[in-house]
Amino acid sequence: MIKRPIALIILFAMFFAYACGGEAEVADPDNAVFVSAEAETAPEKLTDGLPDKNLDGWELSLLSHHDHLSNESTIYAEALGGEVINDAIYNRNTRLEERFNFTMTLTPGNGWATDYNMLKNSVRSGSRDFNMSFLLPYATSGNIVLDGYLYNMLAVEYLNFDQSWWHNNVNDMFTFHG
Repeated sequence: MIKRPIALIILFAMFFAYACGGEAEVADPDNAVFVSAEAETAPEKLTDGLPDKNLDGWELSLLSHHDHLSNESTIYAEALGGEVINDAIYNRNTRLEERFNFTMTLTPGNGWATDYNMLKNSVRSGSRDFNMSFLLPYATSGNIVLDGYLYNMLAVEYLNFDQSWWHNNVNDMFTFHG
């Protein structure tokens, strides 16, 4: 006789869960305990919002700092090596190169003063040896910014600094006259 009330309770729970839009799942079939599963929503797809562009094999030439504290390995990896961060950077760069049809080359620096001079000489001579630099402005006492050797990233058409992957505090800290 006890089986009938339990069966009715189970039936009622299943009906109630179905009527509420969820599905009843038996968590422990021996004890007839039910858990209502909420409808899962698909996560919002993250997109960079960049248009499809073919850069026709253009070369992105990077100048990176290199000293005893840090180096180019934070943005560039020459090959897969089995280390998680290195391989993630390598795979990211490879996907970008394939997606936009360009190549990335790196010139590692040789200390803050040398790196700054390499960039400064390239800009002054008009040779444009580097399309991008990974140098920290405070390492040159801000001269790299004050002397006008950097392009205003806020003016780059496809950079949206409101995206979630940009760190707002860093954006604010490194914004000068912007």
